[in-house]
Amino acid sequence: MKPIKMWMRIVAFVGCVLWTGSARSELIRFEIVERHPFADGQTFGDVGEYEVLEGRVHYRLDVNHPANAEVVDLKRANRDATGHVTFTADLCLLAPRDLTKASGAALYDVNNRGNKLALRFFNDSPGGNNPREGGNGFLLRNGFVVIWSGWDGELLPGDHRLQMRAPVASDDGRPITGRVRYEVAPLKKATRMNINRDQHGAYRPTEAGLAGATLTWRLRESDSRVSIPRDQFRVHVTEIGSRESGQLPLIELEVPAGFRPGYLYELIYEAQDPLVHGVCFTAVRDLIAALKHGEGRDNPLLVDGKPVVRRAHGFGVSQSGRFLREMVYSGFNAD
Repeated sequence: MKPIKMWMRIVAFVGCVLWTGSARSELIRFEIVERHPFADGQTFGDVGEYEVLEGRVHYRLDVNHPANAEVVDLKRANRDATGHVTFTADLCLLAPRDLTKASGAALYDVNNRGNKLALRFFNDSPGGNNPREGGNGFLLRNGFVVIWSGWDGELLPGDHRLQMRAPVASDDGRPITGRVRYEVAPLKKATRMNINRDQHGAYRPTEAGLAGATLTWRLRESDSRVSIPRDQFRVHVTEIGSRESGQLPLIELEVPAGFRPGYLYELIYEAQDPLVHGVCFTAVRDLIAALKHGEGRDNPLLVDGKPVVRRAHGFGVSQSGRFLREMVYSGFNAD
C-alpha cells in the first residue's frame, strides 16, 4: 500500500462516527425495487458474493418527540391525516448475498451531493454512482454492509444521484415567502448559468419575486456592487417533477450580453416553499436505527427476524464530512 493511501484511510477512519443511544426510530417502510449481483458475481473471501439493493425508505416523524426537537420548522411542515410529517429518500445497500456471512458492521457512506464515495476511498475501486467493481475488496472481504441514502434535498435527479424529498414548510397551509440570495461566479464565457451548483435546484421564486429580482456584479468580494438593469437579465424556472414532493426547480440566470469570467454576480429575489431540511439528520438516524434494531416494514437486512447490522460507522469527505460533524454536534447520532 502506498503511504498516501494509508494516510487517506487513517483520515477516513478518524472521521467515522459510531451510532449509539436509544431514541425511537420512525422509519416505517423499506421499498426495495431492484436487486442485482455486484461485480458480476465476484466472490470476496469467505464472505462470498455481494448484491446491490436499490429503492426508497419511507419516514414518519412525530413533531412533538424530543428526539426531533432540533429540527428547525418541523412543526411548520405539512402533515398527514395522523398529524405526522412524512417524506422519502433514496436507498442503496451493498450487502453479502448470504446475510449470515455479514460481520455485523455497517459503513454508512454519507454521499457527497448525491454521489457515492466509500468504495473509491476504502476499496481503491473506480467508484461512481452505479458501482460495478469491488477494487481490492477491503470492505467486502471483511463482511461490511455498505449503506447509502439520500439526505440532500437540493439535488436534481439524474446520474443515480441519491435524493431526499424533504417536506415543505407552510404557515397553516399558506405559502411561506422570503428573500433569498444566490451568487454566481462564472469561470468562462457564458450567457446562461445555474444559479446554484451544477445538478442542484434552487428555491422557487414567487411571481412578484420573479418580476422584482435584482442582479449586481463586482470583481472582488469587498467591491461595491454595480446594479444590472432588470431588462438586461432573465431568470428561467424549469419545474422538475411534482412541486408537492419538495423537489426544487432548476433555476438559471441568463445575461444576454454575457457573463464576465471571474466576476461575482449576486441574484436576490423573493422565494417561497422553504424545505424543512433538518430532517436530513433524522433520516440518517432513523435509517441506521431501523437496520440495527430490525425495525421498519420489509426490512431487507434480517435473518430469521433478527438484524444483521449490530454496529454502524459513518464516513464522509468534504461536504459529507461536515454533515457528520453537524449530526454529532446536534445529537442525531443517537438511535
